[in-house]
Amino acid sequence: MMQKKLQAVCSQLIEERDLIISDDVAKELSEADLTLQICESAECEIKIYSKNRIPISDIIPILGDFGFVTISEITYVANDAVFITKLMLDIQVEGPLVKNAKNIKDVLLRVLNGEIEQGK
Repeated sequence: MMQKKLQAVCSQLIEERDLIISDDVAKELSEADLTLQICESAECEIKIYSKNRIPISDIIPILGDFGFVTISEITYVANDAVFITKLMLDIQVEGPLVKNAKNIKDVLLRVLNGEIEQGK
């Protein structure tokens, strides 16, 4: 009984598509320790793919600096090797996020890699 409840909860948090790592992401991870994808649809989410677990306390403040509100987060492991942190954002209008995704990705990666300080 408990196993079925756990599976039901997990299926609400992680969809089958969340376990798929695209060829582009795999290629980026072969060249770096982490990469990320920013939503391109009505669901505003950011997925961070990394070889090592990233503490959520390192991620949320960076998103807050952009003015994003994180409404949920889950971290899980795919392919026994890649940590995926899925962040759902409360975005009133997704256009600016999608339009500026490349710049936002660059800044997030640079902060998470320690190349620039948060808030600078």
